[in-house]
Amino acid sequence: MTTKETDPFLSLPSGLKLFLRNLHSLVPTKLEDNNYPSWSSTVKATLQAHKLLGFVEGTEVMPLPTILDEKAPASDKGPVLKANPAYDLWIIIDAQLRASLLALLSPAVQNLVYHCNTAAKIWSHLHQRYNSLSRTHIFQLKEQLHNLRKGQSSMQKYLDEALQIVNSLALAREPVSEQDVILNILRGLPPEYASLKQNVRTNIATVTLNSISSWLLSEELNIQLEQKLQLGSSSSSSTDLPTALYASNQRGRGRGRFSNGRGAGRYGGSNKDEKDAAFVQFSQSFYDALEDDPYGNQFKVLMKYMVSGFAGIQGPFYQGAGCFHRRKVIYGSSPNQKEGESEKDIMLERYGKSKDTFVWSVVNILSAQSNNPCETSPPLCKSSLEAAYQVAHSGYEFGTSWGYQVGWIYGSITEDMLTGLTIHRKGWRSALCNHKPFSFLSCAPTGGPTALTQQKRWATGLMEILISNNPIIGTFLGRLEFRQCLGYLWFMTWPIRPIFELSYSLLPAYCIFKNSHFLPNINEGVVVVAIPSSVFIAYNVYTLFEYVSAGESVRAWWNNQRMQKVTSSASWFLGFLSGVFKVVGFSDTVFEVTKKEHYSDSAANAEQPDDGTFTFDDSPLFIPGTTILLVNIAALFIGFVDYIQKEEVGWSFGEAICNVWVILMYWAFLKGLFRRGKYGIPLSIILKSGGLAFLFLYASKFVH
Repeated sequence: MTTKETDPFLSLPSGLKLFLRNLHSLVPTKLEDNNYPSWSSTVKATLQAHKLLGFVEGTEVMPLPTILDEKAPASDKGPVLKANPAYDLWIIIDAQLRASLLALLSPAVQNLVYHCNTAAKIWSHLHQRYNSLSRTHIFQLKEQLHNLRKGQSSMQKYLDEALQIVNSLALAREPVSEQDVILNILRGLPPEYASLKQNVRTNIATVTLNSISSWLLSEELNIQLEQKLQLGSSSSSSTDLPTALYASNQRGRGRGRFSNGRGAGRYGGSNKDEKDAAFVQFSQSFYDALEDDPYGNQFKVLMKYMVSGFAGIQGPFYQGAGCFHRRKVIYGSSPNQKEGESEKDIMLERYGKSKDTFVWSVVNILSAQSNNPCETSPPLCKSSLEAAYQVAHSGYEFGTSWGYQVGWIYGSITEDMLTGLTIHRKGWRSALCNHKPFSFLSCAPTGGPTALTQQKRWATGLMEILISNNPIIGTFLGRLEFRQCLGYLWFMTWPIRPIFELSYSLLPAYCIFKNSHFLPNINEGVVVVAIPSSVFIAYNVYTLFEYVSAGESVRAWWNNQRMQKVTSSASWFLGFLSGVFKVVGFSDTVFEVTKKEHYSDSAANAEQPDDGTFTFDDSPLFIPGTTILLVNIAALFIGFVDYIQKEEVGWSFGEAICNVWVILMYWAFLKGLFRRGKYGIPLSIILKSGGLAFLFLYASKFVH
């Protein structure tokens, strides 16, 4: 009987067999002359995970081909030898490893080791060759890092090149400390970054690589903005506004909300002298904005026509974001300030008792002879940091003019509008900068509750300002121009509009309930009927033309028309009440934070079911709109029944059209009556609104 020969490879565990056959696919990168450290680390880790590293490092010694056969009978010819199974297995594994290693080498490297007959010899040859090359490569990388310069490259590309070299050194087992990386990056920056380089070197012990990267990217944007504005891209008529005179706005409280920014360059406007310019307002634009503006809060047409129109008077109003302020204006200076008005003792009483460094800087900034105070400002030192800590203390403002004459003005939750009005009232002018790419990007609310809450907060603040700091006072007692005053009044009377909007939204239904009319009947003459009809048509055609001229779609126009009605009846109405109650002392207003959802990429946006669908919650903001809708639906039904049953009705065709128009304006609420979840109106809101609608119906039909 013959014995069947077996393949030693078949005796290996199935997992090990699979690994040996697929080792070349587990390491996707082939060895080149410049990647030995990373390649060898990957291969070693892979082999070590399967206990095969000894085959390539030489610690797994090749067994003898034959061994003593202990089971063979004794013989006079001497010991009986037999084939060693371990030898056959070792040969199989080594051959598999050798084939895999060759597959992991580039053709050029394969020519260097083709004569090696074991995996250990291949590994040893590669190690000896590339170890000497690695030292040369490391020296070259260090020299590249030392000589790296930004030049004309973008900041992101420059940082990527530096990090690539640092990562290559780390793979070559020559890591570079974070401080050395930062210093090498600073060394390669051009002179425009001198001030930032000095500040970083002063605080090198506390600066991280992530923070310096963010600062450099931000500084690059500021420098690019300055260069564009120096070319006069914003306007043909321009005014110089020095860099050091500006503070960029960060929404927060009074004195602690602005930091140094670059507003240098040439800004358009009607300013005769750069000393008249208080701040530069950039047009607002939104990222991740919903298509066709379903919530009416992107204000593209408003920015194009109204804000640009302000630029031709005394300048655009302060919008709370996307703005650079002159620090001397924030400190309460006036355009006609005379020399000698900013003495140190006055500064202590007005701005608070702090270190001499801060008081000296205030005096210098407010000096009538100083157009660029930072040219003579002292360098950052320990006393400056101590002064900063003292100024940041919560009690620093007590007994000073902060919030009243200095900094962001208190007294309204729309402190941006109040601050801008106070600045213009002193006679300052502002400038509008509108260019592409946009300098600032905002994020608009993407839901019904958040959009209406934001509008309510604005309406409350505007109502507070209208009552307590009316622009008319600034015109008669200050230096606010008359046309600028009218512009402020146009915005500040938004909270008053709900009184008329609610009346006209309910008037058609009231006439149908009372069987009367407020519009002329057809039998009164075509001319009489044509007057209100032509006004209605002309207004809507004109507003549609504005949107189309601004590059907006017809759907965007329609969304803004209906949201204007919804916002007026809900947000502005409640904001009107809150503002009045606060001014007369019945209650205090509370700042309501607006949630602004945004998504960083298109894939995330694709996962959202429908961000443009109107959403609801149980907020009182939805009671007025739901009530108006229910009243007009009831009026439409009652009017239809009366028209069928009666020979003649008192209301005209105009009331019916207005009734249908109001329902169309609240179409999102109509769909919300039949939906569930966040897209449906909560039952509590429907019940409250139904009760109010019933009271209105009862009062209209039965109360005389």
